Amino acid sequence: MRQRTKLLPTKCATQIQSHALTLRPTGAFGVVLVCLRSDAASRIVEAPLREFANANIKLEDLFSAGEVAMCDDMLANAQTSRERISGIHSFLLRHLRPYADSLASRAAFHLGKDPTMQMHSLAAKLDSSPRHLSRTFNAAFGVSPKRFARLARFQKIIAERRSGQSWAQVVQACGLTDQSHLVREFQDIVGESPTAFFTHELSLGADEMGEANLIIQQAHPTDRPVTES
Repeated sequence: MRQRTKLLPTKCATQIQSHALTLRPTGAFGVVLVCLRSDAASRIVEAPLREFANANIKLEDLFSAGEVAMCDDMLANAQTSRERISGIHSFLLRHLRPYADSLASRAAFHLGKDPTMQMHSLAAKLDSSPRHLSRTFNAAFGVSPKRFARLARFQKIIAERRSGQSWAQVVQACGLTDQSHLVREFQDIVGESPTAFFTHELSLGADEMGEANLIIQQAHPTDRPVTES
């Protein structure tokens, strides 16, 4: 795993805010990616999410060495990719803390429902000011409300396309100006065109991860590198 010229640990957590990561699977098991929305990650890891921005934190610094070793053994002994994903699913759910009501979590809920909501409208809905809301959101999740909304809209774009909508229908449903705007969103967030993304999209077990807003993706060593941003 590499970010620009920097080689990263094979087992780490990061919050990518700039400079895409390139992942090249090696060995018999390929790569397992766990992609967490900020509001879900805050319920699993204890460290403040702002510490993850463009950082590469070893899993041993987030969970005990014994837990990481047990996870390694589970992955090594699993016979299929689905067994590995099921094991990781269980591991993460064991660490999932209950939902905690807060200004930031309520803002994340509303932005998840409507990623196009303007900041002043969201702040008014939550009886807050835009400035206070932005600071509180950043402190809780390590990203701005605007960035969170953009990623939530990207999730909606993918969901609409998976449901069989045409690109024109996706553009309209997700509040984009035109299809050029759609292409720019894909290039900026995942580093490739919409067509390329859906051509080699990797999704295994994602339909069962709704409780924690998780998506787990698996790639085989023969696949070409996957780039995330």
